Amino acid sequence: MQGLFASGAIPAALGIIGVAYPPGTRKNKAFATFSAGNPSGWVVGLIIGGLLTSYNSWRWGFRVVTIIGFIFTAIGFWVLPPDPPKDPNRSRIKIDWLGALLIVCGVGVFCYGLRYVHDFRGD
Repeated sequence: MQGLFASGAIPAALGIIGVAYPPGTRKNKAFATFSAGNPSGWVVGLIIGGLLTSYNSWRWGFRVVTIIGFIFTAIGFWVLPPDPPKDPNRSRIKIDWLGALLIVCGVGVFCYGLRYVHDFRGD
């Protein structure tokens, strides 16, 4: 489930990078750094996960991800440039509340199904 939700955050992260940096070398470096993070994060995650489960508990994998997430969130507030000024000619963006509610309910039902599927098999 962690990977599913992480992959759901990728379009938003790419959108933030695309809007935060003007065209040029700095924007190219930001996209390159983001793209390099996927394979390197996968390898480092496998190594750290293996070490944590070998020498501690599998629960520490989730704890470490949470700690790293808080650290990178704090770094993001410090490093990311402020939002560009709003264009008054653009119409106000509307939020799809029904779609948001349906996706939350769908993911909740999916998680419920994953948790309780063994009860229906008769095991």
